[in-house]
Amino acid sequence: MKKNYHKTLIACYLGFITQAISANFAPLLFLTFHRTYHISLGKIAFISTVFFFTQLLVDLFCARYVDKIGYRRCVVASEILSACGLIGLAFLPNILPNAYAGILLSAMIYAAGSGLIEVLVSPIVEACPFDNKDSVMSLLHSFYCWGSVGVILLSTAFLAVFGMERWPILACIWAVLPLYNTFNFLSCPLTTKEQMDCWFFVAVMTSRMNLLLSKKTIITSSKPICLPVFLH
Repeated sequence: MKKNYHKTLIACYLGFITQAISANFAPLLFLTFHRTYHISLGKIAFISTVFFFTQLLVDLFCARYVDKIGYRRCVVASEILSACGLIGLAFLPNILPNAYAGILLSAMIYAAGSGLIEVLVSPIVEACPFDNKDSVMSLLHSFYCWGSVGVILLSTAFLAVFGMERWPILACIWAVLPLYNTFNFLSCPLTTKEQMDCWFFVAVMTSRMNLLLSKKTIITSSKPICLPVFLH
């Protein structure tokens, strides 16, 4: 029976939207963290550095162990980690004695999920037998961009209507997407390991180059990046 990979493609689209949530939601709250938890702007800037370095470490882990663990298990783990990190961001700063430690821990958890998505989703789609592969891959990567725009606009609208103090509720709302997508990846068809392996190395190397360029920008900057515009 010929497999239908449409569900696989939808899961991968949502995977990149999940990555956009992980990368763009917390920076919208940086000034809120600064005011609410009295965290210095230098420490606030370090959150983004931790996020990207965690992604890099996950890339190194993937290059060595993903073929042993299995692509499905790893991509399912990416969604679970992303959801847990976002939920942790809503609760850990108020539960742990040190709010900053709670934010960093949450960022590391969803950054691990984001790193797995970064190197797994593209090889999964590349290995699927789509006729219009080039257009499918172009559309796939555009979902991160559209996801980023959506996260920023919808988060801004939510916080403007309900107030900045409701941001933990919004974090939990965003966590619903990766939780839902977990079930998509559990049930969608995947191609053989050999077919995905041939694209996995390319994805890992591309991800490392992009992340290293991002880290150079972060490290050489003297100001916190991606500070939000919520000033009231």
